[in-house]
Amino acid sequence: MRQRWITLTANGWHDVITGYIREGQIEQALEGIEQMQQARVSIQGWLYDMVVYALCDVEEPDEALRIMQDQVAAGNYNVSHSVWYCVFDNGCKLLHVSASNETRRNIYSRTHSMKPFTSYGGCGWINST
Repeated sequence: MRQRWITLTANGWHDVITGYIREGQIEQALEGIEQMQQARVSIQGWLYDMVVYALCDVEEPDEALRIMQDQVAAGNYNVSHSVWYCVFDNGCKLLHVSASNETRRNIYSRTHSMKPFTSYGGCGWINST
């Protein structure tokens, strides 16, 4: 049976993970990303964006934040402001203190000054300094 299995290219891996995300199978997508990392397959930034957005949709800010922090720490992924804002909104909407505070700190450190923005989670920026 194993002789019939095909080997996935980097693009093939991305397609499989994207399919998992599209079908709402987030756990399989995360397992696939882990397999890609173990196989040392280069993962495109847009795939991480999709996973983070999907995790926010299913109200999992902890996992979304962990993925973002791991990639930033590894220097592999320059997280866009819109992704940070999405996790921030999600954390605020869910009253998730650590996700809200971590994303707020990261956004602030990247911009050096927060400007007010529309938060769809009902949580706007209050500059307490």
